[in-house]
Amino acid sequence: MRMSQLHFDTLLQRRLAAIQSTLGSKAKEYANDADRMHNFNRALEVSPQYKTREDAIYGMALKHWVSILDIFDGIRNGQKYEEAYIIEKFGDWINYMLLTEISIIQTSINPT
Repeated sequence: MRMSQLHFDTLLQRRLAAIQSTLGSKAKEYANDADRMHNFNRALEVSPQYKTREDAIYGMALKHWVSILDIFDGIRNGQKYEEAYIIEKFGDWINYMLLTEISIIQTSINPT
């Protein structure tokens, strides 16, 4: 199935806007002014299974990856999904992967 460059660009711009919106608005729920990674750092403190902040992010992200695996299984079985559902599930995973990347970069630059 072919996709035009225009359609691809439209989907890409929509995703980028959603990332900006979600990571900006979620900051109010999951972070504070002093620590943008507050929830992940707090999870690290209270959950002995997490050894690094990235472990905590991955632990929280895992349910979103399972949803994507379920979508893959469904597609193999002929199931169709609403576009909004696909956008939501992949958006969650993408956002967690971005948070992981940012955390690793920050940790690498400032390991303490």
